Amino acid sequence: MDEVLKKGAENFAESQKDRHAGDEPDDVSKRNERIRILREFTADDKILKEADRVAFEQKELEDLVQKGEKHVYLCGGIFTIPVDIEGVTYTGVNDPVITIKKGIKVAAGIDIQNVKVDIELFIDETFGAEFSDNKTLYIKILHAAGKQGYIEAERLLGDCYYWGWGVEYNREESAEWYRRAAEQGDENAQIFLASYYSCNRTEETMKEALRWYRKAAEQGNGHAQAMMGYFYAEGLGVEQNKKEAVKWYRKAAAAYLPYLPISTTGLDICKEAAEQGDVEAQFIVGVIYLCAGRAEEVVKWHRKAAEQGDEEAQVSLGNCYAKGWGVERNKKEAVKWYREAAEQGSTEAQYKLGDCYAAGDGVEQNWDEAMRWYRMAAHKGIAYKRWKDFYYNVVPQKKPEDWPELKKPKERPAKSLSFYLFCVFVIVVEIVSVIAISLVLAIYYILEKLGIKKRDDSYLNENEDSGYLLYLQHSREDREHGYRRYYIRYERCWRAIKQQAYYLDYGHYE
Repeated sequence: MDEVLKKGAENFAESQKDRHAGDEPDDVSKRNERIRILREFTADDKILKEADRVAFEQKELEDLVQKGEKHVYLCGGIFTIPVDIEGVTYTGVNDPVITIKKGIKVAAGIDIQNVKVDIELFIDETFGAEFSDNKTLYIKILHAAGKQGYIEAERLLGDCYYWGWGVEYNREESAEWYRRAAEQGDENAQIFLASYYSCNRTEETMKEALRWYRKAAEQGNGHAQAMMGYFYAEGLGVEQNKKEAVKWYRKAAAAYLPYLPISTTGLDICKEAAEQGDVEAQFIVGVIYLCAGRAEEVVKWHRKAAEQGDEEAQVSLGNCYAKGWGVERNKKEAVKWYREAAEQGSTEAQYKLGDCYAAGDGVEQNWDEAMRWYRMAAHKGIAYKRWKDFYYNVVPQKKPEDWPELKKPKERPAKSLSFYLFCVFVIVVEIVSVIAISLVLAIYYILEKLGIKKRDDSYLNENEDSGYLLYLQHSREDREHGYRRYYIRYERCWRAIKQQAYYLDYGHYE
């Protein structure tokens, strides 16, 4: 290796004699020193000949770009790429790490080669919005981060190949990147990978889909838990097991998803079990009615589960009494059910019971009791802020000995004029967004009434899960149009929810 480096240096020196014959001795000395340092990292003659275009630190990088250099070599630690200057290629010599400044639109023509990426870029969920004029660079950054094993980049690459954003649509490549992220525990990638396998509907692929849904479900993902219930109810990839189906649907119901995807078979199983007194099935049926806005039915089924000791049903029933939803408003009855759940260890019930004691709702006001319940919830990571605010702003007593890490919050500085202007700007943007969404929905409704746009109701009568998988299916059909069906998807879910409640009432769809 030493011989190769020595020979490369000699060839480089010969080629530079004529080029730098008129340079000052100090310039020649500096250049030779740069070559000597560069030789420690590479024996590439091409790079050695471009020693004047090599940046060893950030200041040198900025100077070279300002001079108009279109190809800069990076040799060092971390460099911040000036993304607002177009047409520059950055090549790493010793695998340097690059980063970019957030909030600056990336210019066209920027390219990177042989570099690593600072994973701090991916902490901000808005990363990628600046690359509308240079999607190729965005994909290269994701590839570099993906090769470093960064989960977020792997999942984003799966999204890009799936939607055809910045690259040509490639279902297999998308699945491969999702697999890399899924194997490292990313639950969203696990769900997409499971969906990829479930589309083929063969015995082997359904088993593989079930395996990935299980991994996501065991991490607490509500959609995956619902799909586990669906697979057990339908006997897909596994032998049909009604008890397991109810178990997983119960876990999903506890997540209070906007829509609980349960197939017709799943509804039959849950309704039958609920009528036979199964507490988990009773809670599920209550949640289905809750999603459909059927308050009286929620009270009916969650009361049955609550009387059997289901703490989440007790909290739900307490909420119904507290808000007068589906039953006459009764704060004392709400306190009763909150207390039942709180004594079983429900953190939600504990801090709601603390609220009742603090405000004197349904019970005599008692700050000591409020503090006790807030602290019980706060010790479990819930209602910590509420306990802290209540302690410092309401209760005039010393800090508890068992809370040494809690510090009194500092006084906040007065708000500046720019802060209030920003608040006004945010409110205006929200109002405009609501108006725009309303116009889109109104136009869609008008077109539908005129017969220009027809609904597809066939999915409601299929013995299939019509929620999450349906959304993925329609998304695939319309990937060329991006998210054109976003608002339609919400309408479909709402109609499916109402159909579920109707089926529970009458045993068939409306």
